Amino acid sequence: MILKTAYRVVSILIFVLYLISCKESDEVTIPVEKLTKKASFFNNSSDEFFLVNPSDMFQLNDKIFIAEAELSHLAIFDLNFKFIQTVGRFGEGPDDFFYLGKMGKTPDGLLYLHDRGHELLRLFDSDGVEKKRISVPESLYAENFIFTDNSICFSVGNGEKPFSCYDFNGQKTRAFGEFVNSYHNDFQKYQRSIGALYRVGKSSYLQILPAESEISLFDSDDVKIDSVDIFSIPDFISYKNKVDQFYAKNFEKSFISVFKDYYLYDDKLYLLTYSSYLDAEGNEQVDTNKVIVLDVTSERITINSVLDLSADVDAYSQIMVFDGFIFAFDKESGKLDQFELP
Repeated sequence: MILKTAYRVVSILIFVLYLISCKESDEVTIPVEKLTKKASFFNNSSDEFFLVNPSDMFQLNDKIFIAEAELSHLAIFDLNFKFIQTVGRFGEGPDDFFYLGKMGKTPDGLLYLHDRGHELLRLFDSDGVEKKRISVPESLYAENFIFTDNSICFSVGNGEKPFSCYDFNGQKTRAFGEFVNSYHNDFQKYQRSIGALYRVGKSSYLQILPAESEISLFDSDDVKIDSVDIFSIPDFISYKNKVDQFYAKNFEKSFISVFKDYYLYDDKLYLLTYSSYLDAEGNEQVDTNKVIVLDVTSERITINSVLDLSADVDAYSQIMVFDGFIFAFDKESGKLDQFELP
């Protein structure tokens, strides 16, 4: 009897250890794939168009749209990046742009362009014809926007809640969301307020806060359905440990851990990351140009893979995905680099 009991106990322990080892192996099997650059655009004197400081890039139907933040115009290209036209110019007049922001697609298939300075969403068809304008107060630092039947929701800078919704007459209807982690200084407190929302399916939405490591999925009643922690990825665990050690001795110093850009395409969310902190000698340590790929449905988020882009660029600033390729913009050289997705 004693032998049987001992045998059962040992069997249970072995089974528990097996489950733990499976869990640990699950945590370290996220593939990291280094991509090779296939082509570059806007990089020589023969090109018809040069990029200066785009705030966003977006593909809609058979066109590519690139919003130039400082030049304040919208450039339109075909899918081979052949220049077609620009729309708008810098100014404070009724038809001018004043510092452009992000773009996206409305529920009825139009392109929305965030005119930051005027706090407007300006809606265009795929030919670049403006169809409508919507007032979005407090949106100067907003990232992406999501549309409901009677309102538009987006992030607000320095709010008590990270996100707010306004009706189509510009009246605030609600504030929502919670900050996940504590912040270390005033810079991070401000930075973490500038997040993004993405509609998934008919009623669910993704919430991204760039200074947090968690990506969350919510239903239409703001109930969390699922979430993933980027620091569960092995490449980012080691970096987090270094940052924690740094803050144990340098509480007042700045640390930046951000999702530098985001792009939702074919049920996958692509997150361009940038992390930086000062080591004990005061030197900046960075980890750049990794793109985290998440599989997204209206009920679940899962980490698919990590894409490592070309190491010959210090830090890409924007990404765009379509037709089996990821495009990354290098602000220093003005080039748009093309990588084939695995």
